[in-house]
Amino acid sequence: MVEHSLEETIRLAIVALKTPAGASSEFSTLDAIRRNREAFVIACHRTWKNLQTEAVEQILMFDSIARRERVHPIGGGVSEFADCNRAVWRRVNDAIVWCLFGIQRHVVVCIDRAAIC
Repeated sequence: MVEHSLEETIRLAIVALKTPAGASSEFSTLDAIRRNREAFVIACHRTWKNLQTEAVEQILMFDSIARRERVHPIGGGVSEFADCNRAVWRRVNDAIVWCLFGIQRHVVVCIDRAAIC
């Protein structure tokens, strides 16, 4: 796997969220997507799975940085850095969930409420 800077990793995540099946011509129009539906769904799910894996890894990493900072503070904005980056990756994860459920608010809200109970 190629290592990227944090900014580049987030930029790539944004691009992947905008075009989860990639930039292939077979997914460039709605008609093309309909013709290649199975390949489109497989490509989207692969992208979302990879993004979610990355998001969970990043969230856990920034959680551990924040936890370490509380126990053994080094200062210099480390806590704010961890909190900000953790929030960004949570947004990425939220975007994946919204996409998986067809950006239907009533479905996502219902799932969120079920998780709370």
